[in-house]
Amino acid sequence: MRYFSSSIVGLPALAIRCNPVKNIQRHPVGINDYFTRMFEIDSRPVANDRLNLPHPPSRLQGMIDQGTRHDKHSTPPLRTKAYMTRPNIESQAIARICHDLISPIGAISNGVELLSEVNGRSPELDLIAQSARAARDKISFFRLAFDGATPGVTIAGSTVAQTAVSMFQSARMRANPMHLPETLPRDEARLLLLLMLCVESALPLGGQLDVAGSAQHFTLTGNGRRIALEAEYWAHLQHGAPLAAPSATRVHFALARAALAECGLHVQFSAGETQLSVQTSPA
Repeated sequence: MRYFSSSIVGLPALAIRCNPVKNIQRHPVGINDYFTRMFEIDSRPVANDRLNLPHPPSRLQGMIDQGTRHDKHSTPPLRTKAYMTRPNIESQAIARICHDLISPIGAISNGVELLSEVNGRSPELDLIAQSARAARDKISFFRLAFDGATPGVTIAGSTVAQTAVSMFQSARMRANPMHLPETLPRDEARLLLLLMLCVESALPLGGQLDVAGSAQHFTLTGNGRRIALEAEYWAHLQHGAPLAAPSATRVHFALARAALAECGLHVQFSAGETQLSVQTSPA
């Protein structure tokens, strides 16, 4: 009998006993399934690199490759795990960062409250408390806006409204109270927040933001001293016009365009000197 061994970080070496190669050759698809289960090997290199797993023995690699090229009469290779795509991994990384940052920011806010109770309020402590609240509100907003939305998941409309209003409560930009449906699909809520960022980008001197409407039919209105539209970004948002790699301050335009496609929605906008209106509707 032949033995092949593999070592996984944190686990003892596993001794895998296989049938002789001449018998394995009769079932190329079966050996592919075997190694998929035992080694958790995916055909993509990123999976092996991420898991730090070895490749199958060289004499069997050809048989595994041969097994993956099955015809209509053979059994498709078994995949026991579904690996995430790169965009999903990046969205999970965003969620992780936001989650990990919330705790220390909350600790700062609690510490400021304790200091205020002991030593009394002061301009310095008020400034720290205000900055901590602003950071917490931004992180909560960014987590909803940039984290990938799972299909079929809903979120309370009041949560979305509160998150948006808390985000835009500065002297420069303010969101008025908004009334949203009782529940919203998670992907539509994400789209709504991304569109708010797009409207904010068109108000370089700040202003006010209003949101109204129901599911799939939203109207966002921005009012300010001046409206400044960057043509390439708004053309990409509305028509999907080609867009070079967006800057970090304009990445929400590309994300909003992708979110529109995922939700099956279309967007239209109209702009004057001091007002911008954005409407969504089914495509």
